[in-house]
Amino acid sequence: MGKNTPEIAGDILYFKGKEGSVALQFSKSPFPVLLTQVHSSGWQIELLTEKKTFSGDGKVPGKYGPLPLGWVVLSSLLAGNPAPAGWEYQKESDGNFRLTNPKTGETLNGFL
Repeated sequence: MGKNTPEIAGDILYFKGKEGSVALQFSKSPFPVLLTQVHSSGWQIELLTEKKTFSGDGKVPGKYGPLPLGWVVLSSLLAGNPAPAGWEYQKESDGNFRLTNPKTGETLNGFL
């Protein structure tokens, strides 16, 4: 997450539709924490624990205020899109990945 955000471990579940859309859910058992969706016409993130939803038209932006946008960026990458400006994505052959925004400090490490 961000520079001043505590680390959290959990599970990622994602679905990829035939038309290239992706839905991703991050859960900290037993509770879902957030849900993202990326499709050809836009993106959306639901912060389930805060009961807030944010969305936008078109491509996923490189930044969006204090929003933990890394989850939406990850969904976009899984849909086959390139990382937006300001984001670095590394995927290893063993399935591990690291998604980082050096400017904000937001980092996602995982295994897919």
